[in-house]
Amino acid sequence: MNRIKSIHIILICAVLLGVGVVWYIQIRPKPITKDAPPSGIESLSTSSNVSNEDIKKGKLLKIEKILNDVPFREIKTTKQEYETLGWNRYENKEIGFEIYYPSDWRVSESKGGNTSGEPPYMSISFAPKTIVVDFAFGLYVYKEPLKERLLTLANREWLPIEKLRVNNADAVVIGQYSEKDKGKFKDILFGSDNWVIGFVGEPNNPSVYERMFKSFRLINEK
Repeated sequence: MNRIKSIHIILICAVLLGVGVVWYIQIRPKPITKDAPPSGIESLSTSSNVSNEDIKKGKLLKIEKILNDVPFREIKTTKQEYETLGWNRYENKEIGFEIYYPSDWRVSESKGGNTSGEPPYMSISFAPKTIVVDFAFGLYVYKEPLKERLLTLANREWLPIEKLRVNNADAVVIGQYSEKDKGKFKDILFGSDNWVIGFVGEPNNPSVYERMFKSFRLINEK
C-alpha cells in the first residue's frame, strides 16, 4: 500500500515539474538581436549625426511632405523699401547673404557661439541700442545641409510647418506642429547645399521680426 502511495506521489511531482518547465519556456524573455532596429523607428542611413532611436517614422513623413510635396509661398521685397525706412544693411560675404535691420539697433558677430545647447559655426545678433540685453533677433549659421538640420530639430519635437521662397532664398518655417500653426512665422531656416541659417527671435517684436526676415537675400545669386 505504501509503495502505491509513493508511486502516486512521484507521478504527481513529475507532472507538476513538467508543467513548470513548459510555463517557464513560454514566459521567459526572448533574446534581443543586436542588429534588429527598435520597433516603430525608421532606419536613417542618410544621417550619421542623428540617432535612429530618436527619429520616429511620423516625424520623417512630415518632414518629407514639406520638403517634397508642399509648394513654396513666395515673399518678395525690394531694397528700396528698407532704404525708405532708413534701416541699415548687414552683409555677410563669407556665407553670402544680406539682411536689413532697424537703424537704432546694433549688430554683433561671433564664431562658435551657443544656442539650444550646441555651437553653431557663426552667430549674428541684433538688438536695440536702448536695452541692456545683447539679443532680440539672431542668425545662427550651421555648416550642414538643411535636411540634416531638420532631423536634428525633429528630435526636440520641432517640425517643418511650411516652405517659403524669400526673394531669392529658400526657407522652411519650423515649429511645434499643429494645424493652427500654419501660416504663422516661427523660427525660420534658410537652407543651401552647404549652409543652414536659422533666424530666431524674441516674441515681443513680431512686426520687426517679420520685416527683417522678409529682407533676407542671397548676394551671390541674382
